Amino acid sequence: MNGIAHWLNALMEKIESNLRSINKNVDSFIDFKSKFRDPLLSVQELVDELASVYKLKHIIEKDKDRYQIYDRIVELLIRKF
Repeated sequence: MNGIAHWLNALMEKIESNLRSINKNVDSFIDFKSKFRDPLLSVQELVDELASVYKLKHIIEKDKDRYQIYDRIVELLIRKF
């Protein structure tokens, strides 16, 4: 039984260490401050934000001109805030 507990503790430490490392590495190239202290929730929030940025970039690339892009950004800001 002690072996299982030791293995489980080691696994949890590895997961937490890797999640913190992901946060640190991503923070080195974008300024992202999570509202969560839990590393798993923080990484999930970060991935959700990156996915949203990617989707917006992909949509904007299909816009015909800068005015369409401006309209889209205004719409996004209204929905977000």
